[in-house]
Amino acid sequence: PPDWAALPARLAGFDLNLRLAAEEVLLRAAGGAPVRRAAIDATLENGRLALRRLGFRLAEIDVSAAGVAQLAGGPVRFSDLSLELGGTIGGAAPAGLLPAPWLARLALPEAMPLALRLTGQGTPEALALRAEGDLGELRLDAQAVLDAQARRGAGGVTLRHPGAPRLLGPLLGQDAAALSDWLGQGSFSLIGNLSGDAQGVRLEKLELVAAALRARGALALALAEPRPRLTGTVAAEVLPLPDPLAEDAGAVAWQRLGGLDAALALQADRVEIGATPVLEAAGATLALGPGGMRVEGLTARLGGGALEAALAIGFADPAAPPRLMLEARLTDAAIGAPLLGLPIDLGAGRAGLAVRLEARGHGLAGLVATLGGIVELGVTDGQLIGYDLPAVQAAAAASEFAVAEAGLRRVLAAEPGGATAFERLEAVARLAQGVATLERAAMGTEGGGAARAQGRIDLSRGTLDLVIATVPVADAPPIGLRLTGPAGAPRRQPELAPFLKWKAERG
Repeated sequence: PPDWAALPARLAGFDLNLRLAAEEVLLRAAGGAPVRRAAIDATLENGRLALRRLGFRLAEIDVSAAGVAQLAGGPVRFSDLSLELGGTIGGAAPAGLLPAPWLARLALPEAMPLALRLTGQGTPEALALRAEGDLGELRLDAQAVLDAQARRGAGGVTLRHPGAPRLLGPLLGQDAAALSDWLGQGSFSLIGNLSGDAQGVRLEKLELVAAALRARGALALALAEPRPRLTGTVAAEVLPLPDPLAEDAGAVAWQRLGGLDAALALQADRVEIGATPVLEAAGATLALGPGGMRVEGLTARLGGGALEAALAIGFADPAAPPRLMLEARLTDAAIGAPLLGLPIDLGAGRAGLAVRLEARGHGLAGLVATLGGIVELGVTDGQLIGYDLPAVQAAAAASEFAVAEAGLRRVLAAEPGGATAFERLEAVARLAQGVATLERAAMGTEGGGAARAQGRIDLSRGTLDLVIATVPVADAPPIGLRLTGPAGAPRRQPELAPFLKWKAERG
């Protein structure tokens, strides 16, 4: 009967000895899934209901339950309650074990052994439960007190796994070996206070360890809406991130996030790529919606400078590549070492950077090939590696034509190319389909020397075609250095003909 509150009084009036067995049972409560090898053995005597055994098999899971309920002589009380699940689960969660909307979100990569034991006792208003179980190598320990009539409860939960990359890799759509490259090797543990009711569940005093990741916080998952919604705060000591420029950086399964709404406040004392700190004192808001993810209000310290950024990733159409949009501004960051490790590079200075970028792709290659937007760079009191402007000026100033020509060819063609200390460097690059075109690039030194650059950089192919030019003598044609070919080892071709002709004409 639907009136569960009146059920104990109805059952207390008669005795019963019940044994039933069926090879197959169809239950609407289990979504029509067949329940096999079902059996029940129970007695009811003087208001005492004893369930000796309830057993059945659902998919590859064996389920057995037992317990005692005192229905007469006072408030209903349960004792010796037990529920055990054992077997194998894999591929997809079988219908009946989870609500239908959840089935598509849980797809285990392979068959995994499952063992769960739930014990309890108490009254319907205060039912004390303890759960212990294993799913593969994942270990669960939990204690809770439930109010069955109000449909709410609270308790503590602990999850442990000996290998965080092996556990999280399938959930994130990543290979465990690739995940360990940035997350590191180590165990997984989650400890917190769990509470819930018909509206959702809350996890407070959360302590999370996943290899190199250490985090604390509080989370709440609302289940009353058509789409689950996750909210809360997470603060990490160290937040490791994958290297987006790594050669083995694969596609990210963004669509796995599409079934959840979220609004999370994130903080990290230090953000690392590999073992290299890249951001300090970082904070942002992470938002997930039906068609995308946004990282808003990102603030952090980078190289001693202040970073402000916003990132959006759209993946509403599963048939189309995800769309990435980034806006960022960096002010007063210190450059203390070669920035990119390229033959032409910034070796020192105080930098400011503003970017607005957009791209589409499932992985790094696709994103780089479709990259578009604008990049603006300004550096003061710095050093340009790979181009020696004072040496070019000195060679051009030689009085003898032959000495000037030989000196210029030697200086411009030499590798690694020397360096130039500059007072100010400014550059603006426009990007389209993975190709960056320099709209403006100029450098000025404290002694009055100046150089300009123009050309293109093909980011997807890793090649460049640039010309760096300077006018060492007033009214003279520029002296050029053309850099072509692979960005990591470009060919250096001096362009001297106009200047040498001018110098020869003047004796």
